[in-house]
Amino acid sequence: MSEIGKTHIVIMWTVGPDDVAEGDRIFESHGKWMTGHSREGDTALLDYSISKGPELENPMDPNSAPTGDTIFVLDEFYESPAGVVEHWRLAVETWQDLGGFMEWSDKARRFRRCTAERSSRPSGSRREAGIVLALPSQSHRFHASLINTSPRITRNDRRVPPAAGELAI
Repeated sequence: MSEIGKTHIVIMWTVGPDDVAEGDRIFESHGKWMTGHSREGDTALLDYSISKGPELENPMDPNSAPTGDTIFVLDEFYESPAGVVEHWRLAVETWQDLGGFMEWSDKARRFRRCTAERSSRPSGSRREAGIVLALPSQSHRFHASLINTSPRITRNDRRVPPAAGELAI
């Protein structure tokens, strides 16, 4: 499957210890709500994952000490940008925890969001609404310290285990 023209929503939150339980609750609610998304057409949800893990003092060294904060990463993968528009429309209309999600997001120590459309652009850049975004180097550096905490939801609502290299806890 070509990924040209497909779109991701990727959001990362860094939260303190007091906000981890609420993040867990929010993402459990979100994951259940996401099962209602279309799996066909321009608005199709192709893949969905939530990852969570300790923030490390040196994110490039998995043996470095944890900072005490936790990182949550949301990745939603859609057939086209229309999927993102439909997602937000549905969230406003039907997700009962949207208000809590927004409040929790506002409390995050660091918050990064990128809606990226896959194009033939060089590695390290993405296109959003016709604008090429150079992703900040800090936006992706945390992935080395993340542990996947949920199965992914794929086309046809089939739940699959974490991908190779991901650990389920």
